[in-house]
Amino acid sequence: ASLLSKLTPRQRQMLLTAYALGYYDVPRRISSDELSRHLKVDKSTLVEHLRKAERKIIGSIIAE
Repeated sequence: ASLLSKLTPRQRQMLLTAYALGYYDVPRRISSDELSRHLKVDKSTLVEHLRKAERKIIGSIIAE
């Protein structure tokens, strides 16, 4: 199964949008403030969803 299938639909949407808009680029092309406005959610909600998604994906990689 895909690692993305382990995420909730909302986590997947936020993670994929963050990636597409350059949140994970170095340097970042979009800040968490800008990304939260783009997704129309509070910054704290965005950060929480991204952290949970990242933890699930990293946990799955490490467990292999």
